[in-house]
Amino acid sequence: KADVGVAVAGGADVAAEAGDVVLLSADGLKHLPLLVRLSRETVRVIRQNIFIFAFGVNAAGVVLTAWLWPLLAPTAWWYEQSPLAAVIYHQIGSLVVLLNAMRLLTFERPAWSGWRDRMIGVNHRLEKWLDVEASLHWLLHHWRPAATAVCLLAAILYGLSGLAVIGPDECAVVRRFGRALPDDLDPGLHLCWPWPVDVVTRVQPDRLVTVEVGFRDTAPTGDRPIVRSWSSTHGDDGIRRIPEEAVMMTGDGNLVEMQATIRFTISDARVYLFEVNDAPNVVRGAAESVLRELVAGRTFADLLTTDREAFHIAALDRLRQRCEGNRLGVRLEGLSLADLHPPQEVVEAYHQVTTAMEKRDERVNQATSEALSQERKQEANSLQTVRRAEAAALDKVRRAEAARDAVTARVRARKALAWEQEWDLLRGAMLETLSDIPADNAERHYRERRADAVARQMVLTDFRLYWEALASALTDREKVIIDADNVPGRRHLWLTPFALPAEEP
Repeated sequence: KADVGVAVAGGADVAAEAGDVVLLSADGLKHLPLLVRLSRETVRVIRQNIFIFAFGVNAAGVVLTAWLWPLLAPTAWWYEQSPLAAVIYHQIGSLVVLLNAMRLLTFERPAWSGWRDRMIGVNHRLEKWLDVEASLHWLLHHWRPAATAVCLLAAILYGLSGLAVIGPDECAVVRRFGRALPDDLDPGLHLCWPWPVDVVTRVQPDRLVTVEVGFRDTAPTGDRPIVRSWSSTHGDDGIRRIPEEAVMMTGDGNLVEMQATIRFTISDARVYLFEVNDAPNVVRGAAESVLRELVAGRTFADLLTTDREAFHIAALDRLRQRCEGNRLGVRLEGLSLADLHPPQEVVEAYHQVTTAMEKRDERVNQATSEALSQERKQEANSLQTVRRAEAAALDKVRRAEAARDAVTARVRARKALAWEQEWDLLRGAMLETLSDIPADNAERHYRERRADAVARQMVLTDFRLYWEALASALTDREKVIIDADNVPGRRHLWLTPFALPAEEP
C-alpha cells in the first residue's frame, strides 16, 4: 500500500484503497500550493510562540516581576503584590500567544469581504422596507391583519397609560370621573383606569414650599442674600420688589418697607388640591395681612431696632393660627424677615445716618476704652507704689529686728557661759565642798573662776567684734597695705563703742 494517494480524476476508489492519506478533489491539485503556504505559515507561527513568547516573554516576565518589581516598588503594599503581578503578566502572555495563533484564521483571506457581504444584505433589506410601492401593495393584500395589529397595539398603549409611578417622596390622589377616591396612592407602581376615567394628581407633602411677600426672587439660590439689615444700601441684589406688598404704615404714621419669606409643607393633600384655589397665593395674602396688622401696632424706631425679634415671633404665631383656622391644608414651617428698612426712596439717607451713628458710637467706645485703660493703669501704679513702700518698711523693720537680735545675742555671749563651762565650774565647786573645804571658800573660788571665764570670753568677743567692725568698715573701699616695720609712727583705728545695756545687779 502507498503512504499517500492523490485522486485527480477517475480512479478515486483505487486511490482511496491504496493510500493512508487521500486527497479527493474534483478540481485537481490547485489547492496544494495554498496548503503548502498555510503549513509553512503554521510552522512559522509555532516557532514564534515557542521562541519569542514561551522563552523570551516568560524570561522578561521573570526579570520584571521577580527581580525589578521588589526593587522599584514604592511601598510595602506594592512589594507584596509581586506574585499577583506575575500572574497577570503570565495571563497576558498566554492571551498574546492565542491571538498570534488566531492569525492563521485570516490567512490569505480578503480583509473586507465579510463586511462587504453584510453591508450588501443590509442595503437589500432597507430597499425592501423603504419601498413605498411594495409596502402599499403588501398592505392592500394584508390590511385586515395590519389593522388588527394596529388596533391591538393602540389598546395596549392606552391601557398602559393607566400605570401610575409614585415617587418615594410623593403621594397621589385619584379622581374617577372627577370625584376623588377615598384612598391615596402610596409610593410605588399602581394600575389605574386610563384617562379620562381616572386622573392621578401627585403632590410632595414633605417638600418645602417658599412664598415671598414684598418681592419676587430672580437670582439663583446661591446668589441670594439670606438676611439684610435696614442699614444696608439695598441695591440690585437679584430680586424684583413689589411695592404694593412691601410698603406698610407703622403705628406712628411712618412708612416701612418689609420683605419676608414664608415656608410651609402640605399637611392635607386633598384640602390643598381640591378645597383651596392656589394655596401659595392664599398663604401670601394671609402673611401680608398679618404683617400689616403687626406693623400698625408698633413704632417705626422699634421695628428697626429693638422690637424686631418680638415682631418676628408674633408674626409667626399669628400666621400659623390663621392658616390652621382657615383650613388651607398646609403646615407652616417658618417665617423669615429678609429685609426691613425705610422706603427705597429714602433708604440712602437712612444709611448715611446709620453710618454716622456707628462712627460716633465707635469713637465713644474708643474714648471710654482709653479712659478706662488709663484709670486702671494709674490704679495699678498706685497699688504698686503702696506695695513697694510697705515692702520697704517691712524690710527695714526686719533688718532692725535682726540687728537688735544680733546685738542682744552678742551681749549675752559676752556675759553668759556655755552650759559645759558652767557644769565644769559647778563640778569643781562641788568637789571642793566634798574635800572638806569650807563652803564659803568653795563658793568664793567658784565665783572667781567664773568671773575669770566671763572676762576671757568678753575679751574674745570684743576681739571678734573689733575685727568684724574693721572688716565691715573696709568693705568696698580702696585699701593700701603698708609694711609697719618700714613706716615710722603709729596708726590708730577709732571705733565707736557699743551701747551696751546696763548690767543687772
